[in-house]
Amino acid sequence: MRHFRAVAVILVAVFAIATAFYLGFRAGSANAVHELVGQTDASKRVPLLVRHALGLETPRALYGQDLWLLYDLYPGIENGYFVDLGSADGIDSSNTAA
Repeated sequence: MRHFRAVAVILVAVFAIATAFYLGFRAGSANAVHELVGQTDASKRVPLLVRHALGLETPRALYGQDLWLLYDLYPGIENGYFVDLGSADGIDSSNTAA
């Protein structure tokens, strides 16, 4: 019985460490994207990083420009239209598809 408990504790610890590394990696990559598009205010950036790390939000644009539009340029606007000129098909590699 002791052997089973020791193995279970080790497996739980390995799972917790792997999950922490994965979430840290996702948050770090999202942090780089948000800094790249000009989001330097940490109080605004941290909630975005948490949502990205948990998989609740994923930028569709190559470098997160869509999130910059949603949260910095037009905060609080939830419905409407945005004309994106020169966006190829408007979905793949679009900077403004939301």
